[in-house]
Amino acid sequence: MMNNSSIALIPARGGSKRLPKKNIRILGDKPLIWYSIFAAKSAGIKDIIVSTDCPQTAEIAVDCGAMVPCLRPSQLATDEATDAMVITHFLLEMLPDSIEDLSYLVFLRPTIPFRKPIDIERGIEICRLGKQVDVARSISRAPYPPYWIKKLSDDGFLEPFCSGVTDFQYLRSQDLPETVFADGNVDVFNISSWLDKPCLENKSVKGFMSSQPELFVDIDDGTDWLYAEFLLSHIGEVADSAN
Repeated sequence: MMNNSSIALIPARGGSKRLPKKNIRILGDKPLIWYSIFAAKSAGIKDIIVSTDCPQTAEIAVDCGAMVPCLRPSQLATDEATDAMVITHFLLEMLPDSIEDLSYLVFLRPTIPFRKPIDIERGIEICRLGKQVDVARSISRAPYPPYWIKKLSDDGFLEPFCSGVTDFQYLRSQDLPETVFADGNVDVFNISSWLDKPCLENKSVKGFMSSQPELFVDIDDGTDWLYAEFLLSHIGEVADSAN
């Protein structure tokens, strides 16, 4: 079903210190950014926008089926630029004429190539049907209990990372409360709520489990890239082993 009230935004700045031009680097036989564009299309999203400061990335994104209305300003392409700044610029500067026809913004990081279209659809549905849901975020179970995490004292001794977890430090994992983290796989924003206050603070955020966490990789460096290549070459086997 076509999600005509939704628009997808893929942030893909040109700079990457650890893995240069990773967003357009070839994974398998496709540029990395293609996988996110393909997932959005498969979820029925008609308009897919790439926000980039890089002309080469823009050209490749268009070839992959996305739109690049304009290049992102250089001040929004630094290491200090936040997702919130990029989203707000997109909504206010790139879509001034059509924004009133849109309800939801689907935010897809291009460094996560193996997301499932059903997760995009679920995020949109949660925002559409949920009462007072400002944001729907995909989540995964924490791979290590945060209650066990330590910090180092000034003289090198291990201590609980905060006082609130002291009572949980030596419990068995099965006795601990379940914990999750926002995995960045899919974020869906209610556009009117975001424009009213463009930040995640004090927003009503509902989580939903990513459908295939065993295929999750967020590519940041060369090791992540090698793992993504492994997943791509064994994707059916990895998915089957989790069932």
